[in-house]
Amino acid sequence: MALNSSQRDKLLDTKYKLHRILEVTRAINENKPSTELFKLFGEILSTDLKIGKVVFLSQLKKEWKIAFEIGCPNFTFTEETIENLSQFNDVGNLSNLQDNCLNSFDLVVPVLHKKIALGYLLLKDEAEESLKMSTVVKNLNYIQTTANIITVAIENKRMARAQLEQVGLKRELQLAEQIQKGLLPSVLPNNNHLSAKAIHQSFGEVGGDYYDLIQTSENEYYFCIADISGKGISAALLMSNFQATFRATVNQGIPLVKLLNLLNKSVIESSRGDRFITFL
Repeated sequence: MALNSSQRDKLLDTKYKLHRILEVTRAINENKPSTELFKLFGEILSTDLKIGKVVFLSQLKKEWKIAFEIGCPNFTFTEETIENLSQFNDVGNLSNLQDNCLNSFDLVVPVLHKKIALGYLLLKDEAEESLKMSTVVKNLNYIQTTANIITVAIENKRMARAQLEQVGLKRELQLAEQIQKGLLPSVLPNNNHLSAKAIHQSFGEVGGDYYDLIQTSENEYYFCIADISGKGISAALLMSNFQATFRATVNQGIPLVKLLNLLNKSVIESSRGDRFITFL
């Protein structure tokens, strides 16, 4: 059966929308930045659908911002604006709200992910004849689908990046912990002159805690305890270098003041002045 003109137009419109959605998903798969994805979405709304006023509020980085706007260069919002929008879990009418930031728009399209609002798309049609269906209403499913695809993809990318950073941090802390264990003496003097015991309890993040008890002669011992500013693997490595310097010089019989000067110089050179060590 041959299609009439209206059916052909509808089919062409559907094919074009599908092409646009594929364009969006291709941009996502190519790892395009969020700014480019929002720019593409803006083109769909303004160029393809001829929607006159658009504001997309997004909290993809846990802070509400204007992701993009069309025809609203002076738009501003407050915490109260977000609070008023939070009542919408589905498409809603904004024209009856008391909020002057919002009632100049026709509709809000909330973008939710796991029941958490990631964004609010504010839309207003260009003025049309009353007998015509609103462009926004006519294309609402298409608009909602595109908004969700883009926003959820950006959020998933952010979560994946955060997870990778967390894994990297965990590995760094494990390595720092191994270095930390190597800083502490496994055996302390236990003889007729001296019997020593020690316990080390790390609180919070692993850093470069260090203590030592070194016998330099039959009747002489050097005891020290040290702490470095900062945490993590860089602090542990710097303290490891400090430990090596201390152990290498303490047995040379040099005066204590000169020993401290050598250690101080070593810390400054190793850290380039960015960190300091408290050493007793």
